[in-house]
Amino acid sequence: MQNDLIIGGSQEKTAIRKLVDRLVEASLPAAVRNRSFIVNEIPENLLFQNSDENMVASVVSGMLHAVLNNAKESCVRISAKEIHDGKTMQVFVKDTGCFSSFALACDLQNVFPIAEKLGGYLSIATEKQNHTTITFNFPLQPALPRTITEFFG
Repeated sequence: MQNDLIIGGSQEKTAIRKLVDRLVEASLPAAVRNRSFIVNEIPENLLFQNSDENMVASVVSGMLHAVLNNAKESCVRISAKEIHDGKTMQVFVKDTGCFSSFALACDLQNVFPIAEKLGGYLSIATEKQNHTTITFNFPLQPALPRTITEFFG
């Protein structure tokens, strides 16, 4: 059995699937209201190390919230993978019932700055009619402060 949290030196590694499981559970009322369902496809052994797990959770929660606000009778799939030789994590929220990409982008407006604070970014892609993917890329190691103000708060 795998632990949610693994201590390695002074930095913590978190199983992203467990984090997303908690977010999915909190999103179930909205999913039921819109006759949608959520599938967490993230492998159990995928870990990330970041200075602020709460900020990662805020971004992924915002992605889920935006999709569920703009989808009806939808299948929402969440997946993730490491890229760039394990230096970056990609989290995908894919949806089959989005009726307004513009409204989806508006709902993500407050999430973009949080992703950027983590050294990451969000992208939105619409493939077929009503098929949308939101991708969140962020570094697996904590971002270093760029200024003395960021360092000391």
